[in-house]
Amino acid sequence: MNTREIIDNKIPPITQPCNIIFIGNSITFHGKCSYWHSEWGMAASENTKDYVHLVVNQLAEKYEVSFEVSDLSIWEMLVHDRAQFLKLLQNNMSRDLSVVIVQGGEGITDTTTLAEDFEELINYIKTNAPNAKVFVLGCFWEKYDVDNIKKFVAKKLNIKFISLEHLREPKYMAGMGSVVMGDDDKEYVIDHNGVAMHPGDLGMEEIAKLILRELL
Repeated sequence: MNTREIIDNKIPPITQPCNIIFIGNSITFHGKCSYWHSEWGMAASENTKDYVHLVVNQLAEKYEVSFEVSDLSIWEMLVHDRAQFLKLLQNNMSRDLSVVIVQGGEGITDTTTLAEDFEELINYIKTNAPNAKVFVLGCFWEKYDVDNIKKFVAKKLNIKFISLEHLREPKYMAGMGSVVMGDDDKEYVIDHNGVAMHPGDLGMEEIAKLILRELL
């Protein structure tokens, strides 16, 4: 579930090449299934319009960049032993990483150990990618309890938290009936409520802008 291409970073000063990893749930990447026919950020109308590719393509105009995408949904669902997930990140971690974007939390329903688990996740990233600037995205859906924990951990560990709270409006969601492309170059109409709640092209664009504001 990893993808590689080109890109770069700004904080601290950019050095080339720049290596970025996006760690997230279906908003960042979702594979094909019965209700989603592509392999990119869910509900983007095509691969170039999910937030990952928007960030990558913008930065690639100026810098040499490589990027990977890693799935965080397993970590969200584990609940009682999220530490198991960390070994799945091992091959993605490197001293060569320049930027790590952590997106996720929308799928979390049990926050009992979330503060400890999220701190453990961020510390694992910082230890194994010591030269990377780490950014945490807030939840796209209304998850104030999860966001408050992520904010707390981000402040404690001195990393940037990027709120998405202002994007929780219907216009930023794909919505039922939206048309998206599949990997087979055919058009599909969104008829699944879970997909419809994901950011559409406008939502993806706004998420990308918030990240780029920190990198450019």
